[in-house]
Amino acid sequence: MRFRLYVTPTMTRATVGILAVVLSSTCIDLVAGKGFLAKADEVERLLNGAREFLGDSHYHFANKKIAKIEQVLRPLYSAMVKNEHGKLGHAAASYAVHRIFAQRHGWHVTGLESNDHGFSAWRTASPTTVLKKHMPNDILDGFRRGMFPDGFGLHELAIVAATIEYFIHLESMGKIDAVFKAQYGSTGKLLNQPEVDHTLDTYMAFYLIGHMVQVSEKPGLKALHLLVNKIPEIFPNWPATQGFLREVQQSIITEPDQVSFPKVITMVEEVGERYGAFQDEQCRSIKSLLFSLEDTSAGGAGRIRLPDFYGLYLKDNNNQFIESASQLRKLGALDESKAGNPRVIITNYIYGASMCVASSQYYEVCCINQCDNLMAQIEQEIAAPEAYSQQITDFVAALPSPSSPNGKEISPGLRSQLDEVAALNGGRVPLHGRLFAQWMHSAYPRECPFPHVSGSSNPDHLADIIQNSALQEEALATDEEIKRIVAAAPPRSDVVLDANAHEASSMLSMQEELVV
Repeated sequence: MRFRLYVTPTMTRATVGILAVVLSSTCIDLVAGKGFLAKADEVERLLNGAREFLGDSHYHFANKKIAKIEQVLRPLYSAMVKNEHGKLGHAAASYAVHRIFAQRHGWHVTGLESNDHGFSAWRTASPTTVLKKHMPNDILDGFRRGMFPDGFGLHELAIVAATIEYFIHLESMGKIDAVFKAQYGSTGKLLNQPEVDHTLDTYMAFYLIGHMVQVSEKPGLKALHLLVNKIPEIFPNWPATQGFLREVQQSIITEPDQVSFPKVITMVEEVGERYGAFQDEQCRSIKSLLFSLEDTSAGGAGRIRLPDFYGLYLKDNNNQFIESASQLRKLGALDESKAGNPRVIITNYIYGASMCVASSQYYEVCCINQCDNLMAQIEQEIAAPEAYSQQITDFVAALPSPSSPNGKEISPGLRSQLDEVAALNGGRVPLHGRLFAQWMHSAYPRECPFPHVSGSSNPDHLADIIQNSALQEEALATDEEIKRIVAAAPPRSDVVLDANAHEASSMLSMQEELVV
């Protein structure tokens, strides 16, 4: 039986308007001041309510996070469907919390992602699900009843997000505490520069692969040495990751030979904040490589022919781009709409589960979806759950994107497709549904993934593949299969695709699914 370690590509490589408001009336100033104070009082009341269940440590942690989280959440919150109390229900709240973690950190929080099962999957989700790991059911039920009896307002939603971050923070602190004590016996030792390097390397190895290979939460020194020794083989991007750690370290340390445990904690917290962006640089590098071989035939925008995809593996023989056709199908990344020309949907592949690092019991670190940034700008402009198709196309035409920095040419075909979505939904286009996501993929095939109908994709996660030899064997194409597919491929066309080109794909369907 052939065995090859399954390594993800991430492992081997990551209208701003200025509104000037002149308040000339003292009365207006006073009203604005009262509104600000009322908002602050409401946040304080909610945080104190959570304090009863989660304690002082949570209160102080969340209090530092709330303003930043609300700033990111506000446009999305304004654009989501509200319940009869004017708040978000569980489905909308789960979708919103998933979006902000994915946008800010590349985190896909367990229980808050659709797992590529479609938009309707959100209907069974709850943003408080992840709290089950730390709160007994009776306490969690009391927390829900006391804090969110009629849904999630902006402040409540920000507190839920801050609470999830708090438990993720506790997990990270537990890991660095375990590493430090295993290496030095206690947290009282002052470290010199080589010891800081080694401690951060050990923590990062524990963070990246400890959960996947099921290392104990409090590993001994021998287990940690094994992780550090093995990670260069398992994680070929390790040298770049070490460079990232040194950058974080240098931005924080002023006395490299007198580093205390609290200072190491500060570095670990900063690593957590910045790692998603670092990994996304590797993701974008891989994405650029795939787009350099984008299919130039009809309907090829955003796609690479399967033979060209495998050709990249044969060129470098570096365990990239070796997923089998069945695995790509599971990921929702295989376009088989054109007979005899299977193509990998690049965005679905890049944003898919196989590119995620299973670094925590709470979340996976995945590539940051560039479409979420476009959606955030649309949500900020529309500030409502739905809009007329003309309103959307007028805004999108001026919206810059990585592939169309000067705005988007809205072809007659794209206008017709969006008008059809509006007609199916009573004259307006719901922003948070499958059909609008499908339209975004048509308009931005290089940024937005294709949204499959619920149940048509069922990806295996990396941790499951690594721990299951049968899944691993199924996930990988054999060398013989790869060579056969590459050898049988017709020559590539050298035509350069127009970034604004749009051609309707036979993959399109008018089956709607809404988050709410």
